[in-house]
Amino acid sequence: MTAGARKFATGLTADCAAPCALGYHPSLLPRHRGRSAIDWAIRFGERITGGTVYWLNDVVDGGPVAASDSCHIRRDDTPLELWVRDLAPMGLRLLRRVLREVDAGVIIAVDQDKELAHRAGVAPRTHPRRRRAAERAGRRGRRHLLNFPIQNHQPNTTMNDHKLKLLVTEAVKLDRAIAEQTDRLKVLKTQLVAEAESRTELAVKTDGGGTSTTLEGGDGCVARVTIAGPTLKGSIEAEAKGFAKVKEAAGRFFDELLKPGVIYAPVENFRARAVLLLGPKEAKPLIKLLEGKGKTSVAFETKEAAT
Repeated sequence: MTAGARKFATGLTADCAAPCALGYHPSLLPRHRGRSAIDWAIRFGERITGGTVYWLNDVVDGGPVAASDSCHIRRDDTPLELWVRDLAPMGLRLLRRVLREVDAGVIIAVDQDKELAHRAGVAPRTHPRRRRAAERAGRRGRRHLLNFPIQNHQPNTTMNDHKLKLLVTEAVKLDRAIAEQTDRLKVLKTQLVAEAESRTELAVKTDGGGTSTTLEGGDGCVARVTIAGPTLKGSIEAEAKGFAKVKEAAGRFFDELLKPGVIYAPVENFRARAVLLLGPKEAKPLIKLLEGKGKTSVAFETKEAAT
């Protein structure tokens, strides 16, 4: 991976890094290729810039785009401020995202539009004392530092046909990849639930009568498998197959334990009232008849958050 490299990675170097030779450039490629991309974005009075992760090839900052994101340029921004606040963290986020996609077998590579390419040269150098004074002076100093008029135009957001096709292609590929990964995640969650059910020594009882099992992964990540306890059915119809058994189990306390109506629903604090009225032994089969299977969920967290 390269980011802010001052030397061009030759084809031999990129080949040695195959199949994952990536670069990060602090601009919305193909805009402002080359050095001093941040300086030139400010010089041109642009209000929006961004960062791009791309696949290295024989063209400087010209490889297919793997991911990109944008940010605003504030009125008094200096190149250093913009880099530290937005573009450097953005680069880390984009690189992590692309590496996760590559690890999952998802490769996104959208060719850059040559018609929109702009090669940024090296920004004019200034004396360190003038640069520090310019940074302290804010917008007035920035004008002095750059020695270039600030333009108040807004960037054109209308895409040409070629760029629109690239956008649609990237969106469709990403949508398909997300669908594939969603199916894969369902399989992984099913396997995690099975593992949690088999490792009873790790299970912790929850207030609702279920269990919570924390399974540790690498890099401090954990999967928390929550198996809910039995839940009461919301209602039971008088014509339902098991209604007669419910009525028989409740006995003379039927009207006190179930609300009358077109459908019957357990009263508030049903379990406790059933035990109080029927006794633990007689209440158990009634409660079981009105319980359904609880919902099982899997959540992913960092180890620090889990503790």
